[in-house]
Amino acid sequence: MKYIIFTDLDGTLLDHFTYSFDEATLCINIIKSKNIPLAFITSKTKTEVEKIIFQIGYDIVFSVENGAAVYFPGKLSKYNKVYGESLEKVGNFYEQVKSRYELLSVFEISERKLSEMVNLSAEKIRLLKKREFSLPFIIKDNNNLQQLEAEAASSGFKILKGGRFYHLVSKNQDKGVALNYIKDILGKNCVSIGLGDSGNDYDLLSNVDIPIIIKKHDHTYDKKLLGIKNAVKANYVGPKGWCDSLIKFLKEENCG
Repeated sequence: MKYIIFTDLDGTLLDHFTYSFDEATLCINIIKSKNIPLAFITSKTKTEVEKIIFQIGYDIVFSVENGAAVYFPGKLSKYNKVYGESLEKVGNFYEQVKSRYELLSVFEISERKLSEMVNLSAEKIRLLKKREFSLPFIIKDNNNLQQLEAEAASSGFKILKGGRFYHLVSKNQDKGVALNYIKDILGKNCVSIGLGDSGNDYDLLSNVDIPIIIKKHDHTYDKKLLGIKNAVKANYVGPKGWCDSLIKFLKEENCG
């Protein structure tokens, strides 16, 4: 059996609080030893993901900013593809609505406050802000979210819920589109496994053969993900749940 693994990062492969993947190291080493294709499908920026890939030491294809773009390693870079609108266009819409809906983007929050919110160093905050296609924000009153979503849709945008922020993105991008493009290039004859923990992973998990819901940091499962057909629920939180859920597949004799 040949597998291809698609995974979210924050709260899934990476611990929600420490951003460490230490508890997943065993599985990562198995993946590397068996040359199993691994793809990151994340809301993180390109620079953030590249730093993580360097730490792991493996050729990994990845999609950034909730399906905005796909990047392949090495000679496969000819398949790189962009789906999202530019940050300038996304930002123009944000400026039109931010006062009426009392929104605050990551670019408007002080570095100190943002560091307290996401538990990241100043250097990693700068990487978080190197966005090209999406705008993370917080909203003062969630009761206004549905109206904001409707206005965004009428203007060619949509809003996704992440672990800490909402994300304003163009309507043409989502994790499922990016995943299926990667699958066409790398995984046509593979069984696809997907792992995610939050609502914006719905499109990721809905487009794989084996969807695995990782427990959130509060030890609950995202209600939106529980509606996915044939979903498997991980027994643990974050990278520990990631590794524990994958181990039975990765240890199969003919895997990879």
